[in-house]
Amino acid sequence: MMKVGILTQPLGLNYGGIVQNYALQEVLRQEGHRPVTLRRENYLYLDDRRLLRRFFSYVYCRYFLPNYEEKRRFLTPALYKSIKKNTEFFIAKYIDASALLKNQETLRREVMKGAFDVLLVGSDQTWRPKYSPYLPDYFLEFLPRESSIKRVAYASSFGTDEWEFSEEETHMARELLRYFDAVSVREECGVHFCQEHLEHEATLVLDPTLLLSREEYVKRLSLREQAHGKVFAYLLDATPEKRRFAEEVAREVGTSAFEMMPKMTVYDRWKEVSDYQLKPVEAWLENILNAEFVVTDSFHGAVFSTIFGKPFVVVENKERGLARFATLKQFVSADAFVEEEELTSYQLATPSVDQQRLDDFREHSLKFLRDSLA
Repeated sequence: MMKVGILTQPLGLNYGGIVQNYALQEVLRQEGHRPVTLRRENYLYLDDRRLLRRFFSYVYCRYFLPNYEEKRRFLTPALYKSIKKNTEFFIAKYIDASALLKNQETLRREVMKGAFDVLLVGSDQTWRPKYSPYLPDYFLEFLPRESSIKRVAYASSFGTDEWEFSEEETHMARELLRYFDAVSVREECGVHFCQEHLEHEATLVLDPTLLLSREEYVKRLSLREQAHGKVFAYLLDATPEKRRFAEEVAREVGTSAFEMMPKMTVYDRWKEVSDYQLKPVEAWLENILNAEFVVTDSFHGAVFSTIFGKPFVVVENKERGLARFATLKQFVSADAFVEEEELTSYQLATPSVDQQRLDDFREHSLKFLRDSLA
């Protein structure tokens, strides 16, 4: 048995990010290992300087701008905690994790005292500069070069098919990746990025969520199966066009559409904290499980529609990165994907899944994970 420390994106605000971490831990436990997620703090509260800037910004807006309270509410740590109340409950129940780690020094101390055999980076967009709290952490910069701790990347993602690293970041990543024992990525473009920019070979593998079966999710998370016959519109970046498209799909299916994301973001007008609060993770999974059809712009929304055998259509989300969907297209038919500019001409279809190809890909991914930890 190995003790495996996992570094992933900060948990709490994204359903897919939470469940991919759960799935990776569950697979590692099945393999006889002891996983612990090293919880890097969200970028909003990384350092005292940023907190100070936010405080002075709040004072200025609160006392010098008219009708400030009608515009936005300052995102205090207390409000941030309230927003994540339900998702944090899932994390506490199902994910073995460290305390929140504020900066690289606290992360380094946690690793040094933790007696880890392996540090595993992944999955999700851990190698996307604008999403990671501190990019060098996700290339294990804090780990002494002479450390005997094994370094592994599993399904790490750059999130996009455009190279977003600066020259300095590219040099940093290229040097640190030389110390990794095994590297895998979630998208084909990531394989090319590692070869061309970082001078390192990488293996293409599945997102951790796809390593578990429908039955495993339903049983282990006690999901309730009760079909509601509606179209679930899981839209991370909801626009009027996407909402109209979901309603049109619902009319064609002969039912209605619904959403479950919070009514508002912290940058909108607000009345109650509950308007911002995320629903439980299990509710999100159950809405996909019990839907008649799913309309989504989310990578993990598409993943769980595939796992649960639901017909779905993905409105490809360019802002969050189209490359994330490329791997899915290897075993999901092309009629499951549409660009936002083509919504009005889309012909509703029931996408097909090449189950044999998916099963083979799953075995390939599990073999990489087993071999890298051997």
